[in-house]
Amino acid sequence: MVTKAARVQSVNRSNKYSSPALFTALGSVFVGYGLINGGAATSFTVILGAVFLVYGLFLFNVVRKAYAQPKA
Repeated sequence: MVTKAARVQSVNRSNKYSSPALFTALGSVFVGYGLINGGAATSFTVILGAVFLVYGLFLFNVVRKAYAQPKA
């Protein structure tokens, strides 16, 4: 059980920033697309992109705190 937990943690550490990066990239694409293309739907696109950006930054902060080295 300990070996399996160590293996899961080692795999998870290598991919720990993939979800925050994905949400941040999606948010950037949506915001950029909404700002470049004018129209009625752009406000929704920009808002959706902003939500993705905020969530990506939130996830980054959560992951950074979860994997922080404990203080001695």
